[in-house]
Amino acid sequence: MSLRTELSIVWPVGFAAFAALAACGGRTGGPSSDVDASSPPGTPSATLPPASAQCIEGATKVREPLDGSFADNPLDPVGYMPFAEDGCGIVQVSKGGKLQRVSFDTGEREDLETSFSRASRPSARHGIVAWEAVDKNGRGIVRVKVGRAEPVTIPGSYAKAFEPRVGRDAVVFTLTYGNPDREDADTDVAVFTPSSGDVEIVASGPGQQRFGAIADDLVAYADFSEDPRGHFSLDDASSADIVVVTRSTKVTNRRVLPGKQAFPLLDDDGTLLYVDFGAVHPEPKFHALSLKVGKARGAADADRRVHATERIGGNIPWVQPSLRDGFVSWIEDDMQLFRRPVSLATPQVLVARADSGFVGVASGSLATFVASRARSDILLEGKATR
Repeated sequence: MSLRTELSIVWPVGFAAFAALAACGGRTGGPSSDVDASSPPGTPSATLPPASAQCIEGATKVREPLDGSFADNPLDPVGYMPFAEDGCGIVQVSKGGKLQRVSFDTGEREDLETSFSRASRPSARHGIVAWEAVDKNGRGIVRVKVGRAEPVTIPGSYAKAFEPRVGRDAVVFTLTYGNPDREDADTDVAVFTPSSGDVEIVASGPGQQRFGAIADDLVAYADFSEDPRGHFSLDDASSADIVVVTRSTKVTNRRVLPGKQAFPLLDDDGTLLYVDFGAVHPEPKFHALSLKVGKARGAADADRRVHATERIGGNIPWVQPSLRDGFVSWIEDDMQLFRRPVSLATPQVLVARADSGFVGVASGSLATFVASRARSDILLEGKATR
């Protein structure tokens, strides 16, 4: 594991005293070793062992260089992170666009993707890893790996599959059958079940449904059908609501608020976190936004603001917050990383500062991982959060 130390991050006194004691576990499905998109996965075969003390210690010592530039948004135009915790290791997009897993306890490196190119946007949980890739015909696809099995491609005749997030024996993703290069391409949200190989459309209709999130029996997404143009834009104002679907009953909870709400995240206890841009749309830089938390099956007017100030922002266009194990982590004013329990029972805590600027955060069960500008690199660092 790289021991580079150029990150200009100041960790508040007492933060290192938190003990990362969470354990990894969960039920997963197991794909077969066939990478053909037409071949369904097999039966469940993998579980995550409890985290060892050595694993926890290794997670808090991560320092890894990432691909990036000093353009406005150096990692992703809509804030998806190129890294995620995967049990006792971190999955990251390494130099050259390869998807690599670095073990916390041994430092061993393993290339997860060898069949297709341009890996991006990995998501990992419950023993499953999913990520975007490009097949040999140039089509955008989503790849899924369960435990030690070989990756498989989510099957289907779609023109592009993207924006994956992992749940328990489930991967939610966005797909389009139209021209994927068009900003206004009609998009739907679907769920792939690794143990059965099934793909189920959970959100369709006019306009775009995007940015899916998944947790036990729940899917959330942003629905842009209320917008006059019906699609998300990096440059122009748009309107959207968060919609939550209970998968077992098909009951839909449309959480209607003025303006645009997008980028939902779900925790396994039914907590929903999302970004509220309100009726004022600050595109293209996504400034002046609020992070709100509530119950996914509850009413939107009961949701509460996570941060102390009314609205937050920064100079880079967009960094998504992170939700994991009852805590929200987010970046304010580029240089400050905050954390707070979803109960909001205690005030937000300043976890770290980076004078050179944070550009990403993703929480795991063992540590919170933050990406920061450092000289000519973007570096990833792990810190204990319990």
